This record gives sequence, C-alpha cells and structure tokens, in this order.
Amino acid sequence: MKTSIASPATIRCASALALVVLLGIFGCGSSAKQNSSEANAAAPKAPDVVPNLVSAANCTVFTTMKDPKEHFHLSLSRKDDDRPAPYISEADFTPDNLTGTSNWHPGQDTQQVSSVHSDADAWDAAVMLLAAPITQSVVSDLRMAQSTAVSAGPDSVGGYDAVKYTFDTARLAEPEKLRFENLMRAEDLSVTGSVWITKDTPCMVKYVTDYHFTAAKDESMGSVHNEGSLTKQ
Repeated sequence: MKTSIASPATIRCASALALVVLLGIFGCGSSAKQNSSEANAAAPKAPDVVPNLVSAANCTVFTTMKDPKEHFHLSLSRKDDDRPAPYISEADFTPDNLTGTSNWHPGQDTQQVSSVHSDADAWDAAVMLLAAPITQSVVSDLRMAQSTAVSAGPDSVGGYDAVKYTFDTARLAEPEKLRFENLMRAEDLSVTGSVWITKDTPCMVKYVTDYHFTAAKDESMGSVHNEGSLTKQ
C-alpha cells in the first residue's frame, strides 16, 4: 500500500481550524466567568436581619445583669410628662457584687441597692428593681415598634461592638396600629427611638424611646421618655 502524505497547504488549514476551535473554547470560558462576575455584582444585597428587640432587652436583664461576666455601669431613666422628676436606676456591676440606687417606687426616697452574687434571692430582687424602667416601660415600646425597626449600621457604644436600629410606629400598617391603640386604650399613639444591640449575644446595651399618646377615656395627651445604657468599666 502506498502511504499518502498531506500537502503543506492541507496541514496549514487543519492547524488553523484547530487553533480556532481552541480559542473558541477558552473564549467561551472567559466570557462565562465575566458574565458570572457581572451577575454577582448586580445581585441586590440581602437586607440586614433585625433581631427581636424584646428578646434583646430581656437578654440585658436576665443575662447581662443577672449573671455579669465583667465590670460595667448601668444607667437607666424614665421621665413621665406628669411627674416632676424621672425614675432613675444607677448601679455598678461586677461578677461578684452590685451597688447602686433606685427611686422606682413612687412616694419613696431614693434607696440604696446592693447585693453579692452568691446570695441568689437578694441578687435577683436587686436586679429586678434596678431593671424596672426596662421591664415595665421600654419592653412595651419595643414590642409596638418591632415591625418598623431598621438597621442603621454598626455603631459601637460603651465599649460594646454593637449595631444601631431605629424605629418609628408611623410606619405601622393601619390594622396593627389600631390593635396597639386598643391594647393601650389610646385614641392615638406613637413610639420612636433607637436601640443598640451587641453583635454576638445579642443584648441591648443602649436605648432611647419616646412614647406619645392620647388617652381614649378623656382625650388627655401624655408622653414618656426612656433612655439607658451599659458602659464597660
């Protein structure tokens, strides 16, 4: 049998065809990668998940205050528009003891509050007295405002790595607003403010809330201002 040898022109054509196919393969891969990168860049960023504000407040009371792991100062106040002076809690906490003051009980002078952590009953009583502005006022504000809360971004306060969240019940859906007005026996109400919640726990370490209302029974108007913070020492 006689072996046939391709001509140089035929070899050149075959080589050119192979090169075109090879470039096409790499070109398609490069284009796919580019398109994928562009798609990722154009994808919308997922919205920040807002934690449960009431749970964050409870964490402050039942974790941070009840079982402190470090030294911090607590400062809480509630000012009702029909009272000449605010309710105030001030205290220093360590893992072993707490000392502070509270004027939460109406008609009583400011009282000294102190306890050692080893006396569980006395410690719990002291914590609940000091935390009263949160448990008996702020929690209600946060519950009404939860669905309107939005992240304002990282904002460290008091030595804590935290995220700030703002809220305004003006953003409530009308049925939800009416439900809260019925519960609070108000013809109209609003809650505005901000909370700072730690990234890791999450616990509330600072808050400011303002509650305004018109009473349903006599249409009298009122307001309550709350603020509080924890500061590492």
